[in-house]
Amino acid sequence: MELCDLPAHELALLIHQRQVSAVEVINSALERVNQVDGRPGQLDSQPIEDDARKVHAMITLTADRARAHAE
Repeated sequence: MELCDLPAHELALLIHQRQVSAVEVINSALERVNQVDGRPGQLDSQPIEDDARKVHAMITLTADRARAHAE
């Protein structure tokens, strides 16, 4: 099980107890996004075959900003 699979209240406890860092949690979530997210937001483009197997949840991914806030 990855950190991104844990409920928020468990993550908060682990961070509070310093068992994991906020940066580790963010990196876990961003890795999952990389695994499952399809092409970046292209609302007017024609779908491609791989689109059916991917999630399209992000228009703009701000990974650097997320990591900076986690530090």
